[in-house]
Amino acid sequence: MGDVGVAISPDANSIHWNMSKLSFAEKKSGLGISYAPWLRSLVPDVQFSYLSAYNKVGKNGVLAGSFRYFSLGNINFTDFQGDPLGSFNPNDFALDGGYATRLSENFSVGVVLRFIRSNIAGVRQLNGISTRPGIAGAGDINLYYTKKTEIQDKPANVSFGVNFQNI
Repeated sequence: MGDVGVAISPDANSIHWNMSKLSFAEKKSGLGISYAPWLRSLVPDVQFSYLSAYNKVGKNGVLAGSFRYFSLGNINFTDFQGDPLGSFNPNDFALDGGYATRLSENFSVGVVLRFIRSNIAGVRQLNGISTRPGIAGAGDINLYYTKKTEIQDKPANVSFGVNFQNI
């Protein structure tokens, strides 16, 4: 379904796809947890974990947060001659916080701020090069429009979403 998450019904994972959808969530709060062993048939210890939650505040507002963690498993480092230099477990994580609000009966906006840390080699000297974790920040701006209607005499929702992600 590609990136259809930007416009489908809101749920606890909406902070990733389109934070502004959460203004239209039917429940006051929600929690999402997922874990995926990635490429298990090739590498047994690569994994992705995700935790997200939201809570409505006031009449139209929603606060949400999420935490993503990706581990590349244990990697053995070598020098240019193939001699062992030790091992390390490279990993990345991102911590998100966001707010969304309805501007009208059918339209909402949201914003998400993100802290990112990527540690692919640890703090060490590898083949004469110093390494350290990378740290960055990013943000998303989201828009969402939804309208209840009928299609061939059956109730339906028509929704559009936009997510300007990782700005």
